Amino acid sequence: PNTILNEKLFDFIVARYKFFIILGDLNAKSKDWFCPIGNKKGETLINIINKHNLKILNNDKPTFKRSKNVLDLSICSESLYLFFKKFDVLKEEISDHFPTLTIFEKLSLIKPKIEHKKINWEFFKRYIIENHVESSTINSINEIEREYTRLTDEIKLALNKATFTFTTPFTTKPIQTVSRELLNLIKLKRKIRRLYIRTNNPEHKKLFNFLERNLKKKLIERKNNQLIDEFNKLKNFNQSENKHWKLIKKLENKDESNVKEHSITHNGKTFIDKTEISNLFADNLANIFTDESHRSHIPRTFIQSNDPPVWITIDELYNAIKNLNIKASPGFDNISNKVIKNLPSKFIYSILKLFNSSLEFSYIPNSWKHSKITMIPKKKKPPDNIESYRPISLLNCIGKLLEKIINDKIQKWAEQNHVLPNCQSGFRKNRSTQEHILRINQSIINGFNQIKITGAILFDLEKAFDKAIHSGILIKLHEKGLNSNLINWMNNFLTDPEYCSIWGFKINKTKTCHTTFTTAGVRKNYDEKYKLNLLIDNEQIPLDPYPTFLGIKLDPKLSYKNHLDEISKKQISKVNLIKKIKKFKWSSSIKINRTLYKSLIQSVFDYCFIIIQSDTQKIKKKLQIFQNNVLRIIKNFPIKTSIESIHKTLKIETIDQRSNKLFLKFIKSKANNELIANEIADFISSENQRFITPFEKIRLSGDNYTP
Repeated sequence: PNTILNEKLFDFIVARYKFFIILGDLNAKSKDWFCPIGNKKGETLINIINKHNLKILNNDKPTFKRSKNVLDLSICSESLYLFFKKFDVLKEEISDHFPTLTIFEKLSLIKPKIEHKKINWEFFKRYIIENHVESSTINSINEIEREYTRLTDEIKLALNKATFTFTTPFTTKPIQTVSRELLNLIKLKRKIRRLYIRTNNPEHKKLFNFLERNLKKKLIERKNNQLIDEFNKLKNFNQSENKHWKLIKKLENKDESNVKEHSITHNGKTFIDKTEISNLFADNLANIFTDESHRSHIPRTFIQSNDPPVWITIDELYNAIKNLNIKASPGFDNISNKVIKNLPSKFIYSILKLFNSSLEFSYIPNSWKHSKITMIPKKKKPPDNIESYRPISLLNCIGKLLEKIINDKIQKWAEQNHVLPNCQSGFRKNRSTQEHILRINQSIINGFNQIKITGAILFDLEKAFDKAIHSGILIKLHEKGLNSNLINWMNNFLTDPEYCSIWGFKINKTKTCHTTFTTAGVRKNYDEKYKLNLLIDNEQIPLDPYPTFLGIKLDPKLSYKNHLDEISKKQISKVNLIKKIKKFKWSSSIKINRTLYKSLIQSVFDYCFIIIQSDTQKIKKKLQIFQNNVLRIIKNFPIKTSIESIHKTLKIETIDQRSNKLFLKFIKSKANNELIANEIADFISSENQRFITPFEKIRLSGDNYTP
């Protein structure tokens, strides 16, 4: 009686269901449904009913024995009300409330069917070959638009002719049925509970407890049998089968197939309706990507130059098509990468002509700039906050193909002309984040060896792409010597929102911190001694002794203890999965678990191969103990079996062997990297090092890595 009526529950139901009935004692009184007097809940319920045009089906018969009130309400939607026949209050003695009966008639259950479409690719190719009209010379941007429209129309017509449809009955997830024996036991337990509440007889309480224990035991047994059925699907585990990995995620309690729908709260108002939420996201993205106070018009021909034209060769086009991901989603035209891969050579040459005309006139068809946007929730963020989602844009696949080719050309030019700074590892071939993990690790240990304190500021650029002035980037590329035809083409594709300061990047203050590395570690006076007066926009940058850098959790002593604890916790569910599979004693259990270990656990350890080489921590020993325990779970070994024999039997390297192998391979691959080469040279020239760096493995290996 003292609880507040939940209006959001009604909003939720109305937004998602057309036909529904709500039954229950809401403790809401009103003369509208024949109560002698009303109350606040009654007023609230009247507002809800009027808001959603709901119908109360009760008549004037009281449902509560001790008063004349109608408390047990039957409320239905306007759509369901069309089928309402009768409401009645039954004079049955079951509690202090009378049971109610609500009858609907002429309700028919329509069994929907799912329509499937399948494409006959051989017919598709043959139809294109027989009906394709070769492209004529393109002389203007209007002709580019017409030519692209003509080509897409040809593809869509061929797809329509090659597609056949068939239907199957609609099925949802199977209803979780229980045996008749279990159902009777549940009913008996509930009956005895009601009897005990009425009589307060100790014998009834004993019987109820007995039934509850017995029911719990049988439910656990039923759950275990279901689990066995699911695991049996893994008996013939295939590492390349996507369905097996989905089952692994499900058994690991990471099934993300059922994404929960959430309401969004913005400016103090909660939104449930899907259309309203979509508009809210659209407005938010518009505010991010546009800033009218700083926009300036940039002409389509951004750079005037006499640079030679840039042409795409047929080999470049074929190579790009060959590397397309056929699982990528299409844009508005629904022409997917799989369709492009099945286009005959005759049609590919027409696409080549269109692409080269696009480059020649620095023009991109307008439809290539339109995208379908899906909002994806960020991890560990509140789901009702609009800022907790990131957009995924589904662009036109033919347009993305041209983008890929031009991107490859620009990357090749940038590498050949040494345009990118050597310290940049992201978005570059044969470069990785491990380079920076090695460099920061080496810098800190060098500081330890020189009895110096090392400080670091870690910051994040907020919405870097969204805030970048594209015109400024294009001007820089022109100054570096990039062909003006490519620059003009990119200018036509990009918009030009201004960004802060000179280059416009805005630092995300919530992800910015500074830290200090010292052999003393974290002591009582750490904050007082090492906190510096560093400011961003007159705001203090916080001191964090345990920041995360490229997925590695750092600490002042560089012991990596916190990182070890974190990755060990993440492996618990994976180890439990291995234990469950082992219990079934399949002939393939060891093979499956060995594959799972290498894929799910060893891969996490592999990312740590740089920090494992550091001599300032015991991470290697602890990881080895962890690995030993898991390998003993995978296969039963006699107690006195040596660690070496266990690893040899299962054909898995020890942590030391694996990390050494990965580190030496990494160093050898970076022989031409100036930054890494300088780090090696400094190490070789230094003497009497108290703290051993990862480069010590070079000396021990006996190989020559001198730059």
